[in-house]
Parts: sequence; C-alpha cells; structure tokens
Amino acid sequence: MSTRDKIIKVPSESTVRRMPAKDYMCAEMLLFFRDCLEKMREEVKCDIASSREEMSNLESSTELVDMAGRQEILQLSLKRIERQSKHLDKINDAIRRTINGEYGYCEETGESIGVERLLARPTATLSIVSKEHQEFQERTEGVSRIGHHIADE
Repeated sequence: MSTRDKIIKVPSESTVRRMPAKDYMCAEMLLFFRDCLEKMREEVKCDIASSREEMSNLESSTELVDMAGRQEILQLSLKRIERQSKHLDKINDAIRRTINGEYGYCEETGESIGVERLLARPTATLSIVSKEHQEFQERTEGVSRIGHHIADE
C-alpha cells in the first residue's frame, strides 16, 4: 500500500488529550479538530434548515390569537437562525484556520489556546487569559474588543 492509498484515521479525543505539548497542533491534532468543526458545521446547517422549515410550515390563520402566536414563533425562529448563522461563520473561520496553520493560537498574543479550551470551545480564537482580559474590559469599560462601546453595537 502506497502512502497515497493510506487511510487517514481521525484520532480520538482521548488520544488528543494524551498528546505531549511538543505535538500541539501537529497534523493529527489538526485533523481531529477539523473533523469536530466539520461535524459542528453540519449540525448547525441542519438546525438552520429545520428552523426555516418550521417557519414555512406555520399554518395560515386569520384568528388574532393564532396570528400573534405565529408572529412570536417567527421572531424566535429568525433569532435562532441569526444566532446559528453567526455560529456557522465562526465555525467556517475556525476550519479556515486549521487549513492555514493559525488554528489553536491566540489571535492577540500568538500563544497556544490549549487543547482543553479548544475541546470545550472549538471555535475559540483567544487564550483564556486574553478572553478574561476582554471580558474584564467589557464589564469595566463598556468596550468590546473592536473598540466600540457596547451600547453602540
């Protein structure tokens, strides 16, 4: 069997957890996280499709109570789709980072984000220290990372 014909096996979470620090974001680890992200992407896409289908299946009714209920369901579905679309963007960005070698490293400090944090939140772009600093700034100064006041967003 040639190298080209070799079947690439995605490592398990326990294998990734046991990898030594020197293997951080090696090809095998990147494969594991990319696989996780692609599964997440499919789940989010299905959820968005389900919400859209729910919206289109709402029965038309002329009764005022039914119309109000339908409006509420439509609003909730739209909010869910918006939230899931933003999540999908983050997932796609994370997949892009697995391809270009930026995945797993803090976008502010360049330091490793860490396996445990990425297992908990595969779309993370900040180390825990940078994330805590960002949240502290938002709480105390009312400023988001991009420098806008939260009230302005």
